[in-house]
Amino acid sequence: MDAYEIFSRFYDQYIKDTFPLLHQKYFDLALEIIDKFNPDATSILDASCGTGILAKKFLDSGYNIEGSDISKDMLTYANQKGLKTYNKNICDLALSSQYDVILCFDSLGHVLGNKNLGKALSSISACLKDNGIFICDGGTRNKAKHMVGQTFTYDSEAYGFTWLNEKHENAVNVRMKIHEKRSGRNFEEIFSLEGHDIEDMVAAAGATDLNICYATLEPIVKPNGSFVACFKKS
Repeated sequence: MDAYEIFSRFYDQYIKDTFPLLHQKYFDLALEIIDKFNPDATSILDASCGTGILAKKFLDSGYNIEGSDISKDMLTYANQKGLKTYNKNICDLALSSQYDVILCFDSLGHVLGNKNLGKALSSISACLKDNGIFICDGGTRNKAKHMVGQTFTYDSEAYGFTWLNEKHENAVNVRMKIHEKRSGRNFEEIFSLEGHDIEDMVAAAGATDLNICYATLEPIVKPNGSFVACFKKS
């Protein structure tokens, strides 16, 4: 049992307590971009759906939305929200369906290196219908550099949680520690995050049929240092 499996158990409560408006902001942003670049869209894939908090908002609004995520544990809770899901890496979605819109919020940092970024965009393009759009956000390289040394903590009745950002070559090593109070057990997970600039995204899309149609560094959802972008399949 790893820390991410435990994290999935209280992730929704963690978001509610620490970032209560996060997914509503993502929902509003996505709707605005969809209305501008693919207003007739009905089918959506949330390619990093986690426990399905954002996808559930689309589902409740009448959209045909499905989810995918690399974490089976997170998907357990997405399924409980009524979502059809796929246990897939964003670099290799290989789904039989195609969608009008694919979303990827707060997750591109897990895609390490330009080669994998290219794989991710190629994989996404293959799952988009013609004229479909890919909406994403991410932290820039400069933001990733300034993340080093930051520590975040969260404490609830059942769990104690620490997120520590450490330096690791061109990436940030995240050391996630969870204390399960009832059992007294401790869990630790270490993984890497990497910043991407809009220029990295455009370069990675160059080998696909995705063309950028919108990009901003304005802090719409996340603080300064994050980008939002939309690519359209031509």
